[in-house]
Amino acid sequence: ATYATYMAYVISRFTGIGYSFTAHAHDIYMDQTMLAEKVRKADLVVPISEFNRRLLVSLCPEASAKIRVVYCGVDTETFHPVERPANDPGSPAGPLKIVAVARMQEYKGIRYLVTACRLLRDRGIEFHSTLIGDGPERREIEQAILHKGLRDVLDCVGWLPSSEVAAYIAQADVVVLPSVVARDGMMDGLPNVLMEALSCSVPVVSTTISGIPELVDSGRNGLLVPPADPDALADALAELAGDPARRRLMGEEGRKRVLATFDLINNTQQKARLLDNVVHRTLA
Repeated sequence: ATYATYMAYVISRFTGIGYSFTAHAHDIYMDQTMLAEKVRKADLVVPISEFNRRLLVSLCPEASAKIRVVYCGVDTETFHPVERPANDPGSPAGPLKIVAVARMQEYKGIRYLVTACRLLRDRGIEFHSTLIGDGPERREIEQAILHKGLRDVLDCVGWLPSSEVAAYIAQADVVVLPSVVARDGMMDGLPNVLMEALSCSVPVVSTTISGIPELVDSGRNGLLVPPADPDALADALAELAGDPARRRLMGEEGRKRVLATFDLINNTQQKARLLDNVVHRTLA
């Protein structure tokens, strides 16, 4: 919604050709330059969550009819459940395998996961956590891991190619994304990694900000906690650690949720239909 849409807006003013745009996260949370005007003049505006739709409608109420939510989607063939060893559903299945995939910067909240891991260790809960990603806070996060004595249970592996990320997610017991609202106002919109995990039938633990509750039904396909609360995060992980049967049921519900609402092909077709309607209205 920022520079690309500004250019579309300018070109439209010169040529009379209409334009449409999508609205995700930083492009509407942090930079709202001419945003209401861009919405007002567009033929179609496609936010990726109901949370984003409400924000855009608040800025330009008269355009509400052309602001239509289309969720981002995940390739459910690439991100699919994998076969797991049959374990006794009534007992813990070894250390909890925690995976987090995120850019290492403030709004992803990874520092709170590191603190939560320390709390889990203090409680005597067995786990192993893998952090995948890079970014400006990586050195700080690695130093926190050392300072908290977590090197043997928490790996920070940096950036990985998508195929390896998919394999890590599919083998996880739980995928965690402790998103927060950063000091500059940046926050997640509707994180892809949560869709990818649920598509793999892996339950998630995340926070209650922005569009995340539209994907994660807390208690059904994952658990949501308040942002910037490592104690609540540790409680949620501890709740799942000793209950593989519940994790399995949550994962199954997550896969159903993605197939119903967040499938890439279905959502792309939905957006294509909206654009097709715009074209037909323009030519009518």
